[in-house]
Amino acid sequence: MCHVQDDGPSVGPVVEPEPEPSTAVTYTRIPHYAWRPDDLARLPEELRPLPAETLDLILRKRVFLLQARRGYRANTDSQVLAYAATRSIGWGQGRNLHLLDLGCGNGLVSILMGQAHRDMFLHMVELQSSLCNRARRNIKLNGLADRASILECDIARPLPAALSSTMDVVLCNPPFYPPDAGRSRPRAREKQLAWFESSASLLRFCCTARDALSTHGLRRIFFIFPYDDCARLHEALDGAGLHLVAIQEVNHKPHDPPARVVLEAAPIPSQHGLVPITLPPLCLHPHGIENTYGHDMEDFLASLPIPTWRIGNLRDLQHGEERHGVDVG
Repeated sequence: MCHVQDDGPSVGPVVEPEPEPSTAVTYTRIPHYAWRPDDLARLPEELRPLPAETLDLILRKRVFLLQARRGYRANTDSQVLAYAATRSIGWGQGRNLHLLDLGCGNGLVSILMGQAHRDMFLHMVELQSSLCNRARRNIKLNGLADRASILECDIARPLPAALSSTMDVVLCNPPFYPPDAGRSRPRAREKQLAWFESSASLLRFCCTARDALSTHGLRRIFFIFPYDDCARLHEALDGAGLHLVAIQEVNHKPHDPPARVVLEAAPIPSQHGLVPITLPPLCLHPHGIENTYGHDMEDFLASLPIPTWRIGNLRDLQHGEERHGVDVG
């Protein structure tokens, strides 16, 4: 949604470590900022960026994220979706809840939810093997491997039994465009499959989310979608027998038109007379400055733990400082 660059979207203001000489492999998209070789050497070999990847320290230095240099890259949709779900569930109230991240991409949504809810179990599914592998590494980078599982699967087919009728919460940032959208397609196949529906339609995403929910408990589904096309998501939710609980528009800066909408839905029979709540619009940058969020989003990011890997801009941070409210981002 925000910060779209030449080869695709990235998240927030990316903050990276001190520069190395330009002859070094930077593992960033901006050669001026390079990871120091001794920093990368401290990571397990499987968690080091490959030549075609970047390693980004983002979102107030709360998340390490491996991303394709020219393939799919996460954007602010992921943090908005995690923030909206956390606001609804309650900060830190995800104890023993099971979350399904439907089409997890690089894993950023699950990472943020896992950090915000320290006892939440994370279940992630992804069609693309390259993204599935990267999400698995990102989960390890951010210390969540002990309560996360990642499955490569096509949701055009039924979910495995272990993921059916067992989830408390489902989050989904689906492909936004139907195959016949008439939009130019990106060259990178990762982006094509992330942005355009392929084997699974939007209705199929909604039905899969519905089928994953447990028969009792919280039973909530959260989608983020383009505002201008939200009628299509409404239709798909209705076709899946899901009903709106809440809706929130999202814009970039004050006076900008809405760019996204977050919909919270549940499998509640329509005869119950549920009236959806319209939440106040969420403005990502209310002061009009790209690298400054509103108070609620800043509080959300500040509540997240700082990664345990003390490399780059985290090199001089003392262990335990994050427990005393020190915001290093």
